[in-house]
Amino acid sequence: MEAPATLVRVDLLEVHLEEIGNLWLRRGASLRSPDATLKTLSEIDGRMAAHLEGLAVGGPAGLALAGAALESDDSTTTFAGAYALLRLGGDVDKRRVLEAFLATDVGPRAGLCAALCDSPIDDLVRPLSDALGAAPSPLGAEIAEVLATHGALDPGSLELTGLMKDGNPLVRARAWRVVAIVDGKATG
Repeated sequence: MEAPATLVRVDLLEVHLEEIGNLWLRRGASLRSPDATLKTLSEIDGRMAAHLEGLAVGGPAGLALAGAALESDDSTTTFAGAYALLRLGGDVDKRRVLEAFLATDVGPRAGLCAALCDSPIDDLVRPLSDALGAAPSPLGAEIAEVLATHGALDPGSLELTGLMKDGNPLVRARAWRVVAIVDGKATG
């Protein structure tokens, strides 16, 4: 006897994916709020994990939905898709997130950068390190942030030094934030 086919409600998977993005925005706002507490952040993280589990129930349909989100022009949507693929997907899915990050325009790339910072990426550190030297400075600063967040950036690297002296003030500002991350990892 054949096992019954599992019915997947794509509309519910879409809600889970959307909520992951919305909760990411709330988490970011909480991190900047003087009223936020560890309990607040813990609750948001717990809700994100629950929605991630809900998306995982969809199996391949959930991963396909997350993959499609990588092509959005909205950074909240790209975050949700990348976050789900990095945490639920296999090597091919992780590589897809990396390729989207390296090829995407600035706006939606913010979500991809945040997902890479907030997810386990051990197998992506090497290709990110390789891309750092050849990347245009705005992307290079984001790559440096991802690597620094995971403790995989040499604080004395020529790439980081170059980003700190870049002609674009936004790149310099991000590079100095990266220095703070690296410094925090060294002393923490």
